[in-house]
Amino acid sequence: MVLIILMWIGFMTPLLNPMIFWLYRLLLNNINIIGKIVLIRGTLNTPIMIVLSGLFLMRKAFKQHLDLVLFVMIFTVPFLSAPWTTQLTLINVEQGDAILLQAPFNTDVILIDTGKDSAYGSLSSFLNAQGINRIDTLIVTHADNDHSGNYSALRDDFHVMRSVMAPIDIDSTWFHLKSLKTTLKAPTDNQASLVYLLQLNGIRFLLMGDADETTEQNLIKQYPDLKVDILKVGHHGSATSTSDLFLSHIQARLALISVGYNRYGHPASSTLHRLNDYSVPVMSTKQEGDITFLFTKRFNFIQTSSLKLKTLKLGF
Repeated sequence: MVLIILMWIGFMTPLLNPMIFWLYRLLLNNINIIGKIVLIRGTLNTPIMIVLSGLFLMRKAFKQHLDLVLFVMIFTVPFLSAPWTTQLTLINVEQGDAILLQAPFNTDVILIDTGKDSAYGSLSSFLNAQGINRIDTLIVTHADNDHSGNYSALRDDFHVMRSVMAPIDIDSTWFHLKSLKTTLKAPTDNQASLVYLLQLNGIRFLLMGDADETTEQNLIKQYPDLKVDILKVGHHGSATSTSDLFLSHIQARLALISVGYNRYGHPASSTLHRLNDYSVPVMSTKQEGDITFLFTKRFNFIQTSSLKLKTLKLGF
């Protein structure tokens, strides 16, 4: 309504247009600032629906305190949309990588890679649905667009506390990511990808970025005792990664591939055959959508976008 009134004034008195444009820009800037401060992020998941339904059914008992009930309902959304357990998610950003680590109630949030710029809608929607407005650590494994394309947009729309683009360990109250360094003299961009080893609830994840077979061989030399449970396959399942020697050395029991429709033929049939030869089951974002691992004190679970929830049993 304000914009319509300003447009009408500008149409009737063109001399006032400079002032009207100034008012418009001021209004737009204020809206953006207020939005970043008070924006409530979250999605209607099962716990929220249960709580809101209960409040709705009991609304007659709170007739004299209806404003308080509405206030509680509004602020219940971001509280219950945040995870109650530690989580790791491969976000489905099509042909690209974006791996999210969340401590309970988003007290610590780490995002590894951002997907390509055309996937920002999917990435930001997922972050908003999780009630995230702050990213404690944003890691970019290397400069390829499908890993770093949304770096600037994330810094504009979310509170990014720290950015990491170098091979350093990441330590926080909830997460420890060990940077596995190579000794390659003149690595390509993919060979120079940051590689991280992460352990959650006794389960070891190896996150390979776009590292290729040359990087894999070097890592084996640097870390002869490297053994993992879950492998985030390098370079979206390219034929140049996930070699026989590497698979026999790390002894992974589950492989994850972050991939979408592409012209490169990822994941390569040769890579899938090698994983099959070593009896390593494969899950991909192309088939499953978002892949989330939930960790509790006693049990670990896998949940996908299709809302299938099953106990994590490595070796199945």
